[in-house]
Amino acid sequence: MKLLRYVISDEEAQLSNLKPDEDCFESLLSDKFGISSALHLPILALSTSPNGPESTRASLALKRIKRHLDSLGIFGQGFSAIVAKYGGGAEIAQVSCRAGAVGGGIYVLGRGIRDIKPNSLSKAAHEVMSDETAGLLSISLSSGDVIKTKFIVGSEDDLTGKVTKEPKYNAVPKFSRSTRSITIIDGSLSHLFPPTSDNGMIPAGAVVVLERNSDARLSPSPIYLIVHSADSGKCPSGQCKSI
Repeated sequence: MKLLRYVISDEEAQLSNLKPDEDCFESLLSDKFGISSALHLPILALSTSPNGPESTRASLALKRIKRHLDSLGIFGQGFSAIVAKYGGGAEIAQVSCRAGAVGGGIYVLGRGIRDIKPNSLSKAAHEVMSDETAGLLSISLSSGDVIKTKFIVGSEDDLTGKVTKEPKYNAVPKFSRSTRSITIIDGSLSHLFPPTSDNGMIPAGAVVVLERNSDARLSPSPIYLIVHSADSGKCPSGQCKSI
């Protein structure tokens, strides 16, 4: 309760301005709020952090938990910020393309990447480049077109072997890998969706976090299950959808 009151009452700016020695989520839960380690993972689940409690920044986790609590009921009965009612993360690319088109941008489909390298400029030219143009990547497409960008998003499998390394410009992309599976389960898993109170609403989604293997090398990051009931409209009655 002390943690919940702290998260709900504090302004977002205060949550992000923790002292460096306070910005470890695990330490904050233990030292500031006296929360036992058995509850660290369930609380971490509300932040969907890709790291464990010991390596998650408290400022990041607390802001996400606040967003989750503030969103309860906003997106419809039984939904919150981390359980999307429709679409979810899979829609991000499509929405970005449409937003870019409305704003005058251009997007193309069905073209692969041949090569990725820093701008082929001299060192002197790099020194006079503005902040907006410095560090751009030059990307050669399979169609022969060349585009320049500051960011590139893709899987390591897609991009490995296509990066021209020039460390002096520090422009080689850094990779972070994640794996996702979407599964329709033949069962209602009703125990994951208990009524919030007597005659209260029944949640349509639940977040389950799996504790990491004792050998952290096998699973260095938490594994999350985002479970939706049939009330979400994503699967037939009596079944569940797990992401």
